[in-house]
Amino acid sequence: MKGAGSTTASTTSSSSGFGDQFGEDYDPKSGFRDASRTLYAKKGDSKVFLVEKKDSKEVYAMKSLRKDVILDYDQVESTKLEKEILMQADHPFLVGMHYVFQTEPKIFFVMRFVRGGELFMHLRNATRFPEERAKFYAVQVALAIGHLHKKHIIYRDLKPENILMDEDGYICLTDFGLAKILTDNAQAFSFCGTPEYLAPEILNEKGHTFPVDWWALGILTYEMIVGFPPFYTGNSNNLKMYELIKKKPVYFPDPTRHKIKMSDECKDFITKLLEKDPANRLGTKSGIDEVMSHPFFADLNMDDLVNKRLEPPFKPKLSTDLFDVSNFDSQFTSEEAINSVIPQQKLDQIRKNMDQFEDFA
Repeated sequence: MKGAGSTTASTTSSSSGFGDQFGEDYDPKSGFRDASRTLYAKKGDSKVFLVEKKDSKEVYAMKSLRKDVILDYDQVESTKLEKEILMQADHPFLVGMHYVFQTEPKIFFVMRFVRGGELFMHLRNATRFPEERAKFYAVQVALAIGHLHKKHIIYRDLKPENILMDEDGYICLTDFGLAKILTDNAQAFSFCGTPEYLAPEILNEKGHTFPVDWWALGILTYEMIVGFPPFYTGNSNNLKMYELIKKKPVYFPDPTRHKIKMSDECKDFITKLLEKDPANRLGTKSGIDEVMSHPFFADLNMDDLVNKRLEPPFKPKLSTDLFDVSNFDSQFTSEEAINSVIPQQKLDQIRKNMDQFEDFA
């Protein structure tokens, strides 16, 4: 078996009884197929692997989370919240969770494997998208955000890297690590998100709610069509960019000089999403219904879209191999699927705090 280490930890499965389908922790004799790959890795040793369920041979993406890291960064509650949100992500344009299980040192979220890769990769390859293609993705993102908001979930991490494309060319949101449930008139105060996508109210640190996601949709739509975010400076010091986000109106490139075509409806859509005052931002008053009623989306049949009857403007190239990861960043997919070995001191720390992980069983 290529790239799997082993430990002596026993598997604690979820109520689904799915845990044993991946075998004893990282046992090379079960769970991971030989062609397994690391799809991507994140700070804090959170990794996503490609795995195969032994009985059905179905392929999934499996997120591996180290419990010692969760404890060190005081992320037990936020990880529980991520699990709950993933379980509620029952929408065609969201990556939901199929199963959750844990071993002594780690927690595993088993999710749909979206084979077409990150939108970020496709945008990087194309430099920019024509307006109609960008619209096709923007409307799906809007519907996904609207679904989350109806469940009182604020997403807070919209960016091309967190949008995956399926084999047919439709997209879905993933990674709910920064999401939060807001009830009644509650606000969030964390300074979090991707710098280029931060809304003015996050920068002002006076509290923010659901409109930050509509702001991010405006940034995303602009970036897809123009090729870079509207307030991007190229400077490693983000302070100047933050000032532009808070004070400067959005600028649209000259269509003749830059050869970037944007309709008036598209410009108006972006401008209203990038309203500095969240109270006046598109989507604040009536949520998703207000966003979907904008003329930018007037030519789309929403019923056909949600049921995936529309012909996507682009389909990713894929082989017949269900383990095809050619649309993911080779920086990670070229790595062997090796799970980290946890030091004894960290295992002792985990054992002393196992009661904090009961909700993951």
